[in-house]
Amino acid sequence: MESLGAKLKNLREEKGYTLEQVARDTHITKRYIIAIEEERFDEFPAEPYLVGFLRSYCEFLEINAEEIVQLYRNMRLQEQPPPIDQLVAPRRRLSLRLIAGAIGAVVLLTGVIFLLFRLFFSANAERIDEPPTATTVETEYQFTDNFLEQRFRVGDTVIVPVNGEEFFVRVAAIEDDVVLDAAGSEQVVDGDREHGIDISDDGQADIIVLLRSVNGDSGEAVLRFDRRVASPSALMATRQGAADYEVGAESVQTAIGSTAVAARERESMVIGTYPSPDAYEVQVRFTGPTLFRYRVAGEQTNETFFAAGESLRRRFENRARIWSSNAGTTQLTVAGGEVRLGGSGEVVAGAIRYTETDDGRYRLELIPAY
Repeated sequence: MESLGAKLKNLREEKGYTLEQVARDTHITKRYIIAIEEERFDEFPAEPYLVGFLRSYCEFLEINAEEIVQLYRNMRLQEQPPPIDQLVAPRRRLSLRLIAGAIGAVVLLTGVIFLLFRLFFSANAERIDEPPTATTVETEYQFTDNFLEQRFRVGDTVIVPVNGEEFFVRVAAIEDDVVLDAAGSEQVVDGDREHGIDISDDGQADIIVLLRSVNGDSGEAVLRFDRRVASPSALMATRQGAADYEVGAESVQTAIGSTAVAARERESMVIGTYPSPDAYEVQVRFTGPTLFRYRVAGEQTNETFFAAGESLRRRFENRARIWSSNAGTTQLTVAGGEVRLGGSGEVVAGAIRYTETDDGRYRLELIPAY
């Protein structure tokens, strides 16, 4: 019977596709395609990614994806035989002499431990009555860059220089939210929005604080401190009135590359039109296990495996490339507008960039990449 990997490989070769063509059209890394064809499934970081890649590969080859996925699952079951040796192994009988010896050893050991405890408590009665002094390690972080993102505990302090003076922001409490003591003023930071804080008492926000994650049980929270007070969301609000906001409108931009599968073709999408090509914010929320990749011009590619409930937020100056192993679990928001990448199990790639229009304005678009 033809194996799963051989079936996919033979079908690919019959259709005349090279590994490079498959990788380009499906956006699946070439080494993962080879791993599927050679049935080296342990090379994948987790089963959800492998199953998603299998579905995309089958759709590209125009065969029933569910049959191949079921074939894979049957293979995995066959690779895990029941522990027959443990099920049929005879029970060993313990001799009465061995049992009596074990009971005697336990009794002797109990007596020794009891004697040691009496000696210890009698010699250290005064010390035992005094409760131990709890010690905590408090850390100070010097704010020297445009932003600081760190895991904090109660008592940790961030030193923020403003106009030649140093101000102290201390983590006062961590529960469902985080309470900050900012230069003597209490600030509650939750995970719903960015919080502007005026620590110099001049009537204007000096820093923006964003709560990334919080664990009240362990008393830890991940906070981002940003000195760019004109944050992406605030910048979006100031230019919203002047923008011809038309999320989902048809774009005249063509796709990057091409695909041999008509079902994979997608249209470019206009995110918004603005007077100038300002910075914009990209937020991504994941509803299931997803391998997500992004790259900014001049930087290396960032690739991370995200679990359900995790999120990513990044500020881009102009052009960016994104890639998702499962468009259905990737909720994308660009410059405040929601953008639908694709369906469940679909591997999708695209470019976000500005294009100057005939009237001198700038259109921000999501352009499909193949």
